[in-house]
Parts: sequence; structure tokens; C-alpha cells
Amino acid sequence: MATQRETPLTRVPQIVVESDESASLAMLGMAAAFLLHRINNELGLLGMRADRLRSLIGSTDSEALEYITGIERTARNLAELTRALEVLKKGATPEKLEINSLLYEVWENLVHDGKCDGAQIDWDLDPEIIPEIGANRGLLAEAFRLVLENALEANDHQRGHLRICTRHIVDDSEIVVEIEDNGKGIPPQVLERLFIQPVASTKDDPARMGHGTGLWLVGLILTRLRGSIQILRTGFGQGTIVQITLPVTA
Repeated sequence: MATQRETPLTRVPQIVVESDESASLAMLGMAAAFLLHRINNELGLLGMRADRLRSLIGSTDSEALEYITGIERTARNLAELTRALEVLKKGATPEKLEINSLLYEVWENLVHDGKCDGAQIDWDLDPEIIPEIGANRGLLAEAFRLVLENALEANDHQRGHLRICTRHIVDDSEIVVEIEDNGKGIPPQVLERLFIQPVASTKDDPARMGHGTGLWLVGLILTRLRGSIQILRTGFGQGTIVQITLPVTA
């Protein structure tokens, strides 16, 4: 009796599977970028329509104005969340950066965007030549921008007095950046979970003004860049000092 020959199993090479998986991830990334773009566009339209509605109503209907304020606040919170997603999906290819120059550039961009009107700033930069660090430019610039925006918002922009300090700690091969404001300080209930989870921003609440998802996101970015962030001092009437530490490029 003739033995029936077994048909060999067709095996898909592992490289093909990996290629398909990589393509799927790339497609997901493209889809996420597209959706974030659409969401941001819709949020922009929402803000414009809220502004238009406010102008049509005027100051006669306080209840309607309160609802409009709530809509605007929700739109801002959603914009912060989409911004967090956009930052975290960026590539982290490092390049050599000079910290003082990057801080100047971020501040100039904030001025150009109209976020610093009336604010005073003291630059206390290390007079010595600070060595370059290896970090992704976009991520680090976003971290500095978020800390500065929080400081400005804590001061209500118009009355802000900020100090930016940089130091090269030679023994630890680190660069330290301190950003100080003279705002209301961070409430204890916010401070205790500031870098653990995002805190919903309520710009109409003075006790929490300026401390939403921003500093939480900065913590994630700096962890990715092998750096760290801490609050050196905060309190009512004291303002806040945020300290960022970054490793020097070997």
C-alpha cells in the first residue's frame, strides 16, 4: 500500500510578518495624525463660534454667558490633551543643543504669539560657556514653552515677573534650568499629583490657574530625554520655582 505523501506546510517568513506589523503601525500613526489635525480644526471652529455667540448675546444674559464660558473652557482642555498627544508621538532623534540659545528662542516665540504682553523677565544665565546637550530639539523646546506658559498664566500674563536661570553643574555633568514666577503658587492638592496624572485646567479658578496638563506633560518629556523636573518652592505669596535638570552630552 503506497504511503500518501504529506503536503508540506507553507510557512510565512517572519520578516514578512514584521513588515506587515510595521506597515500597520505606520498606518495607525498616519491615521492618528490625521484625526488630531481634524480635532484641532474643529476646536478652532468651536472657539470662533463661541466668540461670535458671545458678541451676539452681549452682556444681557448672564446665564448664557456662563454656558459659553464653560464651552470655551472645555475647548481649551481638549486642546491641551491633543497637544499632549502630538508631543508624545514626535520622534526623539537627538541633536546637539545649546540651552541658553534655545531658551531665548522659545521666549521670542512666546512674545511673537502675544503671550508675554506686560510680563517682565530677568535673565540669569551662566556666564561661562555651557556645554551642549544631546536632546530632541522639538521635545525640549516644547517642555520649556509649557513651563513658561504655566508661569505666565499663574501671573495672569499682564503682571508677570519671571526669572530664568541656567547653571552648569560640572561635578554631576548636568545643566540646571530654573524658571521662577511671582504668581499665586501651586495649591497642595494639585502639587501632590502634579507629575503623576494630568490635572484638568480651569482657567477661571485662580487657585489652579496655570497648572493643567502642562507640567505633567513636561515630566513625561523630560523622562524621555533622561532629564528630570521638580518644584523647588511654591506657595501663596512666594510664587513658584520649577527646576529642570538635563544630562550633558558625553
